[in-house]
Amino acid sequence: MYPIYIAGDFFLLTSLFCSKLKLNKIFVATSALLALVFLIVIFGFKINFNQDIAKVISNILIIGLAGTFLIAQIRNGEKMERFFFADVGIFFYYSVSVFNFVIQQQVQNLSQDDYALIGIFNTFFAAVLYSLILYTFLKLKK
Repeated sequence: MYPIYIAGDFFLLTSLFCSKLKLNKIFVATSALLALVFLIVIFGFKINFNQDIAKVISNILIIGLAGTFLIAQIRNGEKMERFFFADVGIFFYYSVSVFNFVIQQQVQNLSQDDYALIGIFNTFFAAVLYSLILYTFLKLKK
């Protein structure tokens, strides 16, 4: 399930930000192709490699697109998009997620308390992301 999560997460968020940035459809097709190739390599060729590396690369691309969109929104200034806070939450959470994956590679060197602290931070940042999304949708409902 983890590879499907990685590919789906990557495709959904990159296509979302490509459409928000009004990029050419070729970028959406490229992200779909990358996700499909990843799944074919994992399930078709059954090549074993560290899937966390694919997740980190996916997250870095999502951070780049989200950051570009947020900078464009800030430059626009007068009219912020309705989902601005949700996009900020996505940028924030995926940035912290990359940091967590880098730290997790060093797990064997960490104490159990340090590892628990990292898990608490990850849960906290996920809660912040979900709260921002919930706030955005409740605000849109009014």
